[in-house]
Amino acid sequence: MVRQKYIAFVRKNRTEEIIFHFISLLLLTINFEALKLLKRILFSFALLSATLLQAQNDNIERILRQIEQYNQDLKAFGRLKQARYYDSMKDRSLTGLHIESNYLFLGRPENYRDFPGNNFDLFNIKIGQEFRLPRYYRSIDERGKQLRNLMDAEEAELRQKVLLEAKTYCYEVIHINKQLRMNKIFLEEAEKLQTAYDTLYAIGSVSLLEQQRAYLFVLDIENEINQLNIDKSEKLHDLAILNGNQHIYLDDDLYEPNAFLLPLDLIQKQALDKDVSFLKHEQKVLLGEAEANYIQKQNLPVLDLGYSMQYEDQFGIHGIFAGFNLPLWSNKRQMKAAKLEVHYRQYLMSSQKKLLQREVFDLYNKISNIERYLGKYEKSLDTLKDYEKTLGIAVELGEMTIQEYIQNILDYKDMHFKYLDMEFEYHHLKATLMRWYL
Repeated sequence: MVRQKYIAFVRKNRTEEIIFHFISLLLLTINFEALKLLKRILFSFALLSATLLQAQNDNIERILRQIEQYNQDLKAFGRLKQARYYDSMKDRSLTGLHIESNYLFLGRPENYRDFPGNNFDLFNIKIGQEFRLPRYYRSIDERGKQLRNLMDAEEAELRQKVLLEAKTYCYEVIHINKQLRMNKIFLEEAEKLQTAYDTLYAIGSVSLLEQQRAYLFVLDIENEINQLNIDKSEKLHDLAILNGNQHIYLDDDLYEPNAFLLPLDLIQKQALDKDVSFLKHEQKVLLGEAEANYIQKQNLPVLDLGYSMQYEDQFGIHGIFAGFNLPLWSNKRQMKAAKLEVHYRQYLMSSQKKLLQREVFDLYNKISNIERYLGKYEKSLDTLKDYEKTLGIAVELGEMTIQEYIQNILDYKDMHFKYLDMEFEYHHLKATLMRWYL
């Protein structure tokens, strides 16, 4: 009985579920075209938003990768790195090949007639090659490995410096673009004001001085726009030089999205792990230790193996010779100098560690402080949206003089430009702080 009630309950629920799905399907069928249109609109909007965000992300990234490929300093350093490596490994090949040959005419004794078959000649030839113990060659390999690591760190430091400089130029161009847009808005309002005061001057409502003030206000903004365009051209030229004298088209005027700032202790740890300037000092210490080990291995015995032949008149001897020499005292001072240099490099690494931690601390505090005030500036500027148009209307209605209008516009403009300067500094400091991710 219980089982039958349970089956009936399940069937009832299943029937209601089928009816509900049927009604939903009917409604979807009725509004299918509308839904398709809505889905297309939403998809297009999402795709456009993602494309714009990805475009501005890819834009600076694309420029940096292009500069990394064509920068002349990086190319030249790559050749220098290869040359230094070859120079450091020249001792890896065999050296000390020596060939000795002499012919000695001894002259003739007084009784040479008693020895008619003898010429009394001596001939000697000796061919030998010096060899060192395997430990010596292993020390050369270790020194070459550490030198490669050091050169890689120096190349990474140069690359980071070039890319950070390029990114700063990109931010400066973006900063100038935003200033140009603001100035164009102010210029439009100033030209309207100039036209209005021309009309008022024609009917005798304002003085010539007030009319010329409107003219000068327009000229000041035009001059500032021209100067900004010159600065923008210079920055684009600097970018082109970094790009191997190839022009760069910066088609984006947006900064990269604000990334969440990690805690200070984590950033300091990442800096010590990834900052190439600190890693370069670490590699210098390791290279110094490898150099000291190489100098120490030069005190090992040098083996000499070769072939010798001697000939005297009709008699000759030949065979293989072997020997060794011990350079016991030749490298003592050089060894002491290498050890002292290792200690000096360790001191520099320790000092660089403290400087890096201090730099991260200072940059982090500056960024946090600017980040705290950027939002407040944005709220204040949002409340003054279209303020220049309101001022223009007040001037047209005679509620404000030209002196008051110009002063208000300049104050309004100064607020915007201070915000843009703060925004540029924020992104530049953050790029400097996180430079090891370039």
